[in-house]
Amino acid sequence: MDRRKFIKRTSFATVGVSLSDTILQKLFASTVKEYNGEIPKRVLGKTNEKVSIFGLGGWHIGNIKEEKIALEMIAEAYDLGVNFFDTAFSYNNGTSELRYGKAFKGMRDKIFLMSKSTQRKSADAKKELELTLKRLQTDYLDLWQLHSIKTKEEVDKIFSPGGAYETAVKAKEEGKIRYIGITGHYDPYANLEALKYHKLLDTIQMPINLVDPNYRSFINITLPKAVEYNLGIIAMKTIANGKIVEHKISTAKECLTYVWNLPVSVLVSGCDSPAQLLENITTAKSFKKLSKQEKESVLMRTKNLQFEEVEYYKNKE
Repeated sequence: MDRRKFIKRTSFATVGVSLSDTILQKLFASTVKEYNGEIPKRVLGKTNEKVSIFGLGGWHIGNIKEEKIALEMIAEAYDLGVNFFDTAFSYNNGTSELRYGKAFKGMRDKIFLMSKSTQRKSADAKKELELTLKRLQTDYLDLWQLHSIKTKEEVDKIFSPGGAYETAVKAKEEGKIRYIGITGHYDPYANLEALKYHKLLDTIQMPINLVDPNYRSFINITLPKAVEYNLGIIAMKTIANGKIVEHKISTAKECLTYVWNLPVSVLVSGCDSPAQLLENITTAKSFKKLSKQEKESVLMRTKNLQFEEVEYYKNKE
């Protein structure tokens, strides 16, 4: 099947608007059930773990100049109901992981902690995982994701004998990780290639935002299969690294609300300040189901954009 036919078969009925009414109704039902004035929770795919629909992004935590402020933001996120925390070995030369390690010392069992590795060979991935655990001051990760895939060849390396997936499996057997996932924000077809191995995966993380349906779309190409395989779907680049707001396409609140109206388990977003964190959490607590007309109205603003500029990370080598 060529790409054009595949897109036609897997696209939403209205591009970017509706994947499956049954899936969405189930998500909304669980969201309302868990709501009660707090951050809603959803099930993370086949893991059956309940995670807050907002997850704190780790890159920004490592990038904040004053560690004291970063640690206070982590604590504030937890106090306000966030239980999903994201980081990666490569973020800020380890600063992100080190800060989470300090923040969650003595309360590890109260959160869902994820880290990631860009290594493709088993031995290299093992070294990174061991240092990640040391930095985070923990014996285990809830989720470890093989990070930032770009090509079919990279996917093959990861899952071939001697690839990073071998380390993930062994670490799971040893109790060092609970679940295994994969991420990519360059090419939706690379993510789609990884879904050949869906039985070996628990989660997938990818760009999901309101401009994505128009350009190299993860929503149209990858998301339908991820839903079909019941993977935990982790949304990233929800505001396209700030470009959607910068180009005055939409507000941050509208961006988050739109993504939560798609079949995602958790939206991971970085916050540059305590004020931004509070704004995002307030938006999560006031989550509402959008009508078809409301979603279409938001999407109409994305017409005639220079998508390569807004979603520049899809072209980054």
